[in-house]
Amino acid sequence: MQKEKLRTVRKMKGFTQQQMAEVIPTDVSNYSRKESGDVRIVKDEWDKLARFLDVPFEDIYEEDEPAVIINNDHPVFNDRSSS
Repeated sequence: MQKEKLRTVRKMKGFTQQQMAEVIPTDVSNYSRKESGDVRIVKDEWDKLARFLDVPFEDIYEEDEPAVIINNDHPVFNDRSSS
C-alpha cells in the first residue's frame, strides 16, 4: 500500500526522496520502496520522518495492509470417513 500521506507531505514541504532517505538513514532506492509500500516503515522511522517534516506522526502515518498468503500448491485432504 502506497504511503500517500507521507508522499504528499514530503512533496508539499519540498523535500526529495534522497533527503528523506538520509533521515532514516537508508539509501534512496530503499526509501522509495518504503514510500511505495513495498518495504515496511518501522515505528522509529515514522517518528524520525515526522520530526524531520515537522508534522504530527498522525499526519503521515498509514498502516500496512496485512499480507495474506495462501499456498494452494500442496492441498491436504484429511478424509477420515470409513469405507
